[in-house]
Amino acid sequence: MGKVPTILDAFNHWRSEVLFRSKGVHPRRSTSEDAIKPEYKVFFEKFVKLVDDTDGIVDWKLYIEDMAKFHSGWFHPKSLTTQKGMKIYRTMIKTSRLSSDPDEIYAQVSASIGFIRGYCIENGIWSFDEYLDENRMFIPRLRARRIGNLCPP
Repeated sequence: MGKVPTILDAFNHWRSEVLFRSKGVHPRRSTSEDAIKPEYKVFFEKFVKLVDDTDGIVDWKLYIEDMAKFHSGWFHPKSLTTQKGMKIYRTMIKTSRLSSDPDEIYAQVSASIGFIRGYCIENGIWSFDEYLDENRMFIPRLRARRIGNLCPP
C-alpha cells in the first residue's frame, strides 16, 4: 500500500505473477519501459492512475496477485482496470478476511468481549442496558431488539 507504482513497477509485477503462476518461472525485471508492448502500456498507465486515484486504498501488488490467482496464471492487462477486475479484487479481499478456523473465531470474539468489558469498567457501567444507553448512537437496532425482548439478555 502507500506507494503508487510506476508503469514499469506494475508491468514487472504483472509479468512476474503471470509467468510464475502459469509456468513456474521467475523472470528478470525489466529496467526500461521499452520492454512493455505499446498496446499493454496503455493499460498499465490506466492501472497506475487507478491506484493513484484511490489514495492508497488499493494495494496494487495484492491486486495483481489476486488477478493472477483468480485466472490461474495469464490474464490480459486490460482486465486490470475493468469492473470485473475490481470485483475480483474486492471478492478476494473479503474472502481473505473471513475465517473458518474455530480457534481464530473464538479469539476474535474473546478480544471483542474483553474490549467491551474494559470499556465498561473504565466508564463505571455495570449492566448491559447501561452499555447500550451509553452507545445508543452506535447500536440503535440492537437496543430496539433488546427492549422488544427479541434478543435474550
